[in-house]
Amino acid sequence: MIADVYQPMGAKPAPDFILTLADKDITNDIRQRLISLNMVDNGGLSADQLTINLDDSDGLMSLPSRGAILELFLGWNNSALVGQGKFIVDTIIHSGAPDLISITARSVDFRGSLNESRSESYSDKTFGEIVQQISTRNGLNEPYLSDELAAIKIAHIDQTNETDVQFLSRLALANSARVTIKYQRLQFIKPGFGRSPRGEPNPIKTLTRSDGDTHRFELKDRGGYTGVSASWLNTEHPEQANSSVQVEREIPQANASTSRHPAAKFADKTATAPQQTSSYMVGKEKQVCHIAKIYRDKETAMRAAQSLFEQLQRGIATFSISLATGQPDLFPETPIRVYGFKEAIDQQLWVVNKITHTLSNSGFFSNLELNVYIEGVEITTKEN
Repeated sequence: MIADVYQPMGAKPAPDFILTLADKDITNDIRQRLISLNMVDNGGLSADQLTINLDDSDGLMSLPSRGAILELFLGWNNSALVGQGKFIVDTIIHSGAPDLISITARSVDFRGSLNESRSESYSDKTFGEIVQQISTRNGLNEPYLSDELAAIKIAHIDQTNETDVQFLSRLALANSARVTIKYQRLQFIKPGFGRSPRGEPNPIKTLTRSDGDTHRFELKDRGGYTGVSASWLNTEHPEQANSSVQVEREIPQANASTSRHPAAKFADKTATAPQQTSSYMVGKEKQVCHIAKIYRDKETAMRAAQSLFEQLQRGIATFSISLATGQPDLFPETPIRVYGFKEAIDQQLWVVNKITHTLSNSGFFSNLELNVYIEGVEITTKEN
């Protein structure tokens, strides 16, 4: 179990938090007024969101200004609180009666230069150089990305009447990555690989069924492709017209000796013998998705095929679970191993895609949305 928080004998865990406004600790000012606190940590460029509802029935609360910076720490008494990020206030609502103040803050300042449309061309640059250029002109902190991603060579790409947010999202997607902004810093990850923005592997966390209140597993047959092909304009050999490259997953042979957790149960006694998880989760062999767009060169086509392939593999199945005890140290791209569910669920390694923390009078809870962990998936590449 991951709910391993030390408490004195006989004591029940008590949730705790720290909230600062413009670097000033306001925790004691709002603790008795807090109705609910909800923090959504997204894995992509959808801004992380913090929503706070406060009791203002006595009319003594002051309204924060738009653009004010909140910083949140969550956790439990007698343990270190975990930083959840900095958030910029962009919506304030006062309603009643009884009087209530609702504050919404996001990790991205959508009033800033990141959200201004511009046109620019980038030629003969690396991925890292483009990211650094955009980060610098927006006054952000030093970006975080892996050496592998930073070294990718970009022959040419245009930013045409796009905001930097839109362009960075498109650039990341074309190179099997995802961009987010935390602590006023661009951060790039390879979704589904369970690694930090700098490329280090995140430690695997373990969940048992008793850690959760509710769960949902969904396997999607539609879109269960095992390969992706992309074409490019072959200027070196015009007589060959368009050439194509195909990225395909290798389907392992079924293995009847797979292990399962003792708490995992089949639906009924007539259920078939355990299916090898990788085969069960992958879909039909030789089912290839063809990208209609024609790319300018082989390298760009290859990256596009790889990116879509990884996206499809992550979405083969999803698993969500609501944790009875909030886990503030979980974040997107944390690898998760689960036990006590169906065999196909237990044998699959998962990775956090989105997490929602909720703190209220009812307690502290975390809701996880998980995708398939794809690092180590065996693939083959071939040219046509």
